[in-house]
Formats: sequence, structure tokens, C-alpha cells
Amino acid sequence: MPFNLNAVKLLTNNELWFGKPDTQNDPNEAEFILKYNEEVEGFLDFRIIINEELDSLANQTDSGKKSPTGFERLEFEKELKKIVRGYLGICSMSVKCDGILMWAHYADNNEGICVVFDKEILNSTLKLDFKKKVTYSSDISKATFVKNGNVGQLISDRLFYMDKLENWNNEEEYRFVTRYNDRTPQDDLDRLESFPEDAIVGIILGENFPKEDFNQSCILEKSQKGILLLEVCKEFIQKVDGYNSNLR
Repeated sequence: MPFNLNAVKLLTNNELWFGKPDTQNDPNEAEFILKYNEEVEGFLDFRIIINEELDSLANQTDSGKKSPTGFERLEFEKELKKIVRGYLGICSMSVKCDGILMWAHYADNNEGICVVFDKEILNSTLKLDFKKKVTYSSDISKATFVKNGNVGQLISDRLFYMDKLENWNNEEEYRFVTRYNDRTPQDDLDRLESFPEDAIVGIILGENFPKEDFNQSCILEKSQKGILLLEVCKEFIQKVDGYNSNLR
């Protein structure tokens, strides 16, 4: 991750932020293809509260017509996915910390840091809906939508918010997901989840990490408490191999 204010807050406050799917870098995050007048073998039953706008759009599409126009479908699906994704909070990690592309894409071109967590501590203390590796598929999840009064029921063939296209499989993502029941968080503070201090077991500094930032109090404080500090170098893969094994 970039070494910025968010990183400092994570290290200082011991809190993880669970963003909406549209804050992720994958344009197909939490994506599903809505099927009309077709049955989808249901795996996931996702319920939402229908607002006035979605209700109006639903009456013009699936609930009101057997063959809605392309524009009607587009407007309905746009609003539906906006609501569904608002109920989700995602915190993305990885089971590996030695990927060159990962450091380039997610750590500010090697100027950032990698925070190493103890997976078992996070899994046992974070009271969330899902804590597991992401699955990678060759296609996008399929779903149907049923309106029952002011409640909408989305039935999908798999966990669409734990599923990504296989183009991303090199990231080996481990994902934490929370579903905010019957509400969409209105403030970023509502999307913070605390974790115990001993969940952090290491901090890896990027190869281009600014030396002037090394003395930041949050990093020094962690090192003084026995948390291992590593610096990316030629022997980096050998140094973190043990961490990779522990995280899987």
C-alpha cells in the first residue's frame, strides 16, 4: 500500500477500512449479469430494501414487462447494482508479498509498504460475513431479481463479491467482506473495523521507500514492539518465504 495518511491511520489506530466495490481497481468488481425470464440455479440469496427509484424502474422492466427495452434494462440494472454494492464492504489482501507487479500497482511504484498480518488472528477476531481466498472464474456471475413489496431478492449462481475474472489470479487475493444489513453506510467511519495490535507481525518497506519517512513514529513504534521490519532487496524472496507459507 502507498505510505500515506491511510497507512499511518492503519498502523496507529489498528483499523481496517472496508470500501465499496467501486473503490476497488477492478471495473468488474462485485459484477453480475442479470437474467430476465430465465431461471438461475440459486447459490446466494442477497436481500435489499427497494427505494422509490428502483421500484419505479423495476415496474418498467422485470416486474412490469416480459421484454423490457435495452434502455430500461440499463437504467434498472445501474440502480440495482448501485444499491447492492452499497451494502458491501471489502478489504482486499494477498497471501503473497513478493509479487513484483503487486509492488508496482499497489505500493506506489515500490515507494510504499506491505503490512503483514497473522491470518488466524484476523479470522478469529473480525466478525465479518466472509473471510477467504477469492475464486477466479472465466465468466461473470449470473443472477435473477425478484421484487416482493419493498424487499428485493437477488439470487446469483455464486458469491459474486468473492469472485473475480481469472485475469486477476496472479494476485492470489485473500478477501474480508462484510454485508451491511438493511443499510448503506453513510460515512467512511462506519466502514472501519478494529483489529488487535498483535495481528500485525511485519512491515515490509518498498525498494524505493523514502528514507526520510523511515523515522515515522508509527513505524518505529511497531518495530520497538518487536514487529519485524524488512526492506525489499535482492534477497527479498528468500526473506519473506516464511511469511508466504504462514499466510496461505
